Amino acid sequence: MKLEIKTNFDFGKMANKLPKVIDKFLNESYAGVVAQDSKKFIESGQVKPKLSKESTIPIRTRDGFSKKPLYRTGTLADSITKSKKGLQMKSYGTLHHSGYSPTGGWIKGKTVPPRPFLQVNNLSKIINKLFNALKVARKK
Repeated sequence: MKLEIKTNFDFGKMANKLPKVIDKFLNESYAGVVAQDSKKFIESGQVKPKLSKESTIPIRTRDGFSKKPLYRTGTLADSITKSKKGLQMKSYGTLHHSGYSPTGGWIKGKTVPPRPFLQVNNLSKIINKLFNALKVARKK
């Protein structure tokens, strides 16, 4: 018994196009979805852990700022965008995402806990975008 497989595209050409397609997908489609979902997550106030009731919330209330974690003025959420290089945000966003130990001006030994805020809520939407990008590349 002989097995015969026919294709309507060249696997070699597709393999050559794949790195570019994946790069473009990650930098444009995926980064856009992550930016949008992460902004909504921060704005919703669902970021964990919550703010300290002993120190942070009274200060923010006194100064008229939001009591949502990572949303004091909304600058961080507003700065999360996609670009040709991928996902961009204010530099302190990565510190808050993974947590840090501040130096100078704070109580010695105080640490800021990680508050992971980068989100992907609809993975199937992203997978569909990738498959569509692959279909387009196959036809070229």
